[in-house]
Amino acid sequence: MCQIPSLLTVVDTVDRDDGAGGGVCAIVDSKFSTVQIDTDPNTELVAFDMLLPDTRLRYIVVYRKPEYTAAARLYMESLLVCLCQLCSVDYTVYRVSKKLQICFC
Repeated sequence: MCQIPSLLTVVDTVDRDDGAGGGVCAIVDSKFSTVQIDTDPNTELVAFDMLLPDTRLRYIVVYRKPEYTAAARLYMESLLVCLCQLCSVDYTVYRVSKKLQICFC
């Protein structure tokens, strides 16, 4: 198990339970106040709000297994529903994906 320096906080982790690889983790500097957002437990997704003095920012860290089966299609449909719900707030949302691309929802 890796040691996280005391100035960092693990907001949440989601591990894949059906094999090796995958999963997501969000680690934030502990000087920031964060609130974990409950999400669909069947998705590899972590969401949290960062509370700043003048605003709130939502971060969504997501991973999709690179598969193109019928099951993967159903997974993607449920993931999109979850993402739409998470993005339906009136403040800025950042989505962080496997390639660490940060996008606005």
